[in-house]
Amino acid sequence: MKQVIWVIVVLLVIWGVYALATKSSAPTEPAAPVATEPAAPAVVNAVDAADQKPGKEVLVASYTLSAPGYIEIHAVAANDTPGALIGGSELLPAGTGAAVKVALTTATKDGQKVIVMLHLDTDGNGKFDATLDMPATMATATGGQAVVMKMVAVKK
Repeated sequence: MKQVIWVIVVLLVIWGVYALATKSSAPTEPAAPVATEPAAPAVVNAVDAADQKPGKEVLVASYTLSAPGYIEIHAVAANDTPGALIGGSELLPAGTGAAVKVALTTATKDGQKVIVMLHLDTDGNGKFDATLDMPATMATATGGQAVVMKMVAVKK
């Protein structure tokens, strides 16, 4: 009698193992697709300005900032690199803007070039600090990063 009970117990265990094994490998219906919102395109920092007339301001045609920041105007140093700051905007909100007049501390002259550069409010205090508020960047075709700036000529 004990042998019969043991045989029944062994058969039940084997049947249980078989049932579990076939249940986990049984095909399941695919899950219904979940509706998702399309991903918002990433905001890309950009700035555009045309050649300027000599004077005490630079007109920036348009800008896009990924975060709050500033439009800063640099004199052009050797090798057409950014030099001293000669003007800057107030804090601008993230997003796109147009027709921003940036006051200069020094008037530009005919034949001069200036660099219009975006800086992010890196320290978040709403006041531009050239040592803390880093230039805005954008991805390059080679996978690197480049400072967002545009050199413009000053012409009569």
